[in-house]
Amino acid sequence: MKQYFLEGLHIRDKYIRFIDYMISISDAFSLVYFRYEDSEKYSRTAKDMKERLEKFKIYRMRANAWGGTITLDKEHEYMYTLYRCVPEVRDILVSVDNLYEWDYKAYPMDLSFFKDGYSFLCSTAHASSTVLLTDDEKILEDMKNLGLDVFYMCDVPERVLFFDERSKWKNETE
Repeated sequence: MKQYFLEGLHIRDKYIRFIDYMISISDAFSLVYFRYEDSEKYSRTAKDMKERLEKFKIYRMRANAWGGTITLDKEHEYMYTLYRCVPEVRDILVSVDNLYEWDYKAYPMDLSFFKDGYSFLCSTAHASSTVLLTDDEKILEDMKNLGLDVFYMCDVPERVLFFDERSKWKNETE
């Protein structure tokens, strides 16, 4: 599997085209809800996002690792949530201005997309970082056609990919 760095997703029109494309090829997407342990509530906008996406939820769990991130922080709550990637989520996902707005405190963090059980697109919003993991030349060409800059980083062994069998939700509902 090859790893690529993507640039350009801070620009709204590219982000909207990107979301449309990702919905068309992905099985699932994930977000991480963060809050301080001593705080009982998420921000109003994060709570609203959580409520709007609830009917698309596959599952939610407390986690310290997700695509692109491992945290050693045990003092705060990170709720990893996996959602079905269906056309009905489009307006919700594009209600955020760009990929890097998916960050604490206003929104859940680190929008990532799954295909065939692995997180093939991982974002780390606070670092303005987006990584694409693929060997599919068509996906690379499509990213470029969306106006994104694509930079090869390295080859990645499959054993280190963030895999989540539950992201194959289509197989469970067909």
